[in-house]
Amino acid sequence: MAFKMKGFSPFHQEITDEMRTAKNNAEIEFNNKMNEEGFSTDTNLEGASAELLALKAKFDELRKPFIEQTTSNIEKKFKEDE
Repeated sequence: MAFKMKGFSPFHQEITDEMRTAKNNAEIEFNNKMNEEGFSTDTNLEGASAELLALKAKFDELRKPFIEQTTSNIEKKFKEDE
């Protein structure tokens, strides 16, 4: 019988300084390219260059562990408040 442990992610990683630096650098590069191409947000990148779309994919991938950690922290906080 299989079950899923609530709040447990098999992909959870400890965030390192190197990961933080890589994400921050990718974000800066992505935002600069977005501004260069005239986009104010990344909600609609229709007509964006392949380079911008590749930078977005790179940034999205690098920020996944940060999103997971934030989500996990919020879930822990709600459990503590119960």
